[in-house]
Amino acid sequence: MRLTPRSGALWLPLALAACSDGVVPTESPEARLLPGRGVQAIASGTYQYSQPLPPSLGGGAAIIDVTMTTNFDADGSASGSFRHFGMIQGLAVDFSGVVTCAEVDLGLGRVWIGGVITANNSEHPFVTGPINAVGKDIWFRAADRGNGDSGEADRSTFVGFEGGQDIDTSQEYCDLAIWPNDANPVVSGNLMVK
Repeated sequence: MRLTPRSGALWLPLALAACSDGVVPTESPEARLLPGRGVQAIASGTYQYSQPLPPSLGGGAAIIDVTMTTNFDADGSASGSFRHFGMIQGLAVDFSGVVTCAEVDLGLGRVWIGGVITANNSEHPFVTGPINAVGKDIWFRAADRGNGDSGEADRSTFVGFEGGQDIDTSQEYCDLAIWPNDANPVVSGNLMVK
């Protein structure tokens, strides 16, 4: 379902730790469209995932807390908000944003969420540069793998930023809806895409 009112995005270098060469195609946009009016799908959750860290950030992994809700409307618009928070090297990484575009694949439980940063309360210098400022674009993606009955954990990625991974805007991120095999496992909480 194409739901992209506007966009602009930056890819956070931290996501480099989760990059992969493989890209798994999704079904065609037409196959994801739903008939009718009003809210067609909802992605929401409060969860934690484990983000691998590159050696330049000490290696290991950081636990990132996510709270998000996104409504997908039949007219192609999306609305909602999100927050990503974690500690890296003892310093906060803390972004809040509003949803400006989104893509959903209900069959695979995947969502791509793009937005604009409304607050950056980060302390880590890795995410306090000009591309991480309030008003800049931000995005991430996640996958609902069921309520534990599938045997697979839900998945989520760290936030990306304008100009990262050759993507210039949130809208472009939502439009591309790419799915490299690099989303991190959710270790607690739940994501729902319905």
